[in-house]
Amino acid sequence: MGYAFRLAAILSILLGTSFARTTSFIQQERLPDAASSTRREAKIEFAAFAAEVAADGISTRMLVQQGCGEHDPLARPFVRAGVGGQVAASVLGFAAVGAAWIILRRTHHAHLATWMLRTAVAGEGINDIRQFRVMATQCH
Repeated sequence: MGYAFRLAAILSILLGTSFARTTSFIQQERLPDAASSTRREAKIEFAAFAAEVAADGISTRMLVQQGCGEHDPLARPFVRAGVGGQVAASVLGFAAVGAAWIILRRTHHAHLATWMLRTAVAGEGINDIRQFRVMATQCH
């Protein structure tokens, strides 16, 4: 099980970076539609990521209440601190992805930023699916 998730994470990262390119090497014509389309796409992806982070927090809280523990060593102290700590961990995780996205965009790595965000959304979605499956089958 762990091997499959590690493999999926590695493949997602490789896929994201394979499509990345910098604008310093490739000149692109910027159309007014392209900029607004990119902003709209990023807003949708950030909204999906926020929903997935919320679902992750709720499912983690439910698993902890059922007697399961947190396996992520970075999140474990936050989860043990209660709901407030778990909310703080979720906000920190979301902020880290947002900060990485902003840094990549400002350093003219727009395509890498786009694929990093898509990979984060996919990874969080896979984690949510795994947690809901664990809730349905284990830790009762």
